[in-house]
Amino acid sequence: MCSFRTYLLIALVIAAFIGTSVGDENRVPPLQGWRIVDLTHELNDSSPVYPGSVGFRLKNLVPIEKGYYTNEFSMGEHVGTHVDAPAHFSADGKSMSRVSMQRLTGPLVVIDVKEEVAKNPDLAVCIKHIRRHEQKHGAIPPGAFVVANTGWASRWKDAKSYVNLGQDNLPHFPGFSESAAKYLANERKAIGMGIDTLSTDVGTSKDFPQHRAFLGGGGVNLENLTNLDKLPSRGAFLFVAPLKIGNGSGGPARVVAFLRNDRSGE
Repeated sequence: MCSFRTYLLIALVIAAFIGTSVGDENRVPPLQGWRIVDLTHELNDSSPVYPGSVGFRLKNLVPIEKGYYTNEFSMGEHVGTHVDAPAHFSADGKSMSRVSMQRLTGPLVVIDVKEEVAKNPDLAVCIKHIRRHEQKHGAIPPGAFVVANTGWASRWKDAKSYVNLGQDNLPHFPGFSESAAKYLANERKAIGMGIDTLSTDVGTSKDFPQHRAFLGGGGVNLENLTNLDKLPSRGAFLFVAPLKIGNGSGGPARVVAFLRNDRSGE
């Protein structure tokens, strides 16, 4: 009997050949029996960026009036929905081009902390949040991506609100604690962590303990996710497709979740 991952890979191959036209997602259903949720923000000149980062810029090279349409773009590696490779915080960690696709697919676990973030934008998702989730939904399986749904994605179109600089000139948004990163890496063998903010570390952090702990162990981070409210706590499967940048510390990515229509994931 084929494993769930095998079925998914087969489905992805089929989808590559029978994908829908842009703007007409309902014309040809690409995966019968599956619900597909895009967790990726659109990139444009107003996309929020971490303070000091190089933003996204698009320059037209040839207008359609000349027979075809093409642009060039420039951006930092860590802009928009993207992956942090181990090399981002580990001298001997793998660069983006060396992270295998096996390390970029896996079951998805979504931890909802929106109510707590509404009261405290500097919330650090810690072990108590993970254990509370596990008590309700079961233990996190090995090889999973664990993401925090903080509700921050709703601020994306307002860059000032999304970055949320305080009077201390530091960004204020939620992230994960170092202890959570170590727990997920060591006790739950997670291969990825993710969040709907600019960083998997709390915005006010100056030494990035989550990054150091999790990337240092060979995991990857996903940042600036969206549409997490469209997913159940359990049951979805994640597919991450970053640009394969040689020696890259990370890269922009299309992040997609797959969920069988007959599975609630709860």
